[in-house]
Amino acid sequence: MNATPRHHELRALWKLLAFAGFLIGGVFLVFLALGVVILLVPGYKPETGPTIVMAGLLIALAAVAGSASWACLLLLDRKPLGAIGLGFDRPWWQHFCGGTVLGVLMVTVVCVVMWAGSWATSEINPDLGEHWGALASSALLFLGVGFWEELVSRGYAFQVLARWNPLVAIVALGALFVGLHLPNAGGLDPVVIINLWLAHLLFVACYWRTRSLWLPIGLHVGWNFALGNLFGMTVSGEAVEACILTTTSQQNIFTGGAFGPE
Repeated sequence: MNATPRHHELRALWKLLAFAGFLIGGVFLVFLALGVVILLVPGYKPETGPTIVMAGLLIALAAVAGSASWACLLLLDRKPLGAIGLGFDRPWWQHFCGGTVLGVLMVTVVCVVMWAGSWATSEINPDLGEHWGALASSALLFLGVGFWEELVSRGYAFQVLARWNPLVAIVALGALFVGLHLPNAGGLDPVVIINLWLAHLLFVACYWRTRSLWLPIGLHVGWNFALGNLFGMTVSGEAVEACILTTTSQQNIFTGGAFGPE
């Protein structure tokens, strides 16, 4: 007897609830562990190393999202992690590296437009040699951000919903993706919200084109790394150590205000 549409709805709902439960539980444990570390490590002060702490936090959150996805696939779908596009079949590294290069190129175009419009000026960071540790930490941070946000916004939950109703998946997980950025500086700007929706659609298109999360993850990581670590601009309202220092000389729709030019 074939399953009814109602049956598919209920199965999708249970899968989403299971994923949310695993994810929320894992996130709680990560923040609990962070709190314990802050309380118990002698002499620890958050301001002494915020980038490495945030990098560790985001990598841990990415691991939680990956584990929640793997648990749901194994227990509910009887499938490997590669079923959501995180397998290590032959093209995975091509998708990841290609996406990273594409992200860097896109940001380079943004910078060229800003320079051509005299909206920003740039110079090599004269103190770069003294801050390689911070640069490496923020690069790890962006790696964690790319995996965390893609697994949560375009991973298991998105794909379960998309099999039931693609439009609902795009809208619901797009709202989640936007919501993750609203607390950031400038995150409530209407132009920023529109931009985040467009970015969500781009990442969705990358996944659907390849059926692999490696391409949107690579694009996400390359974009953030180039914007922050390479060209020294604000990334979703946050500033990090950079190879090139870019100063915005004019605030407009292209330079992005507090949120940044992305």
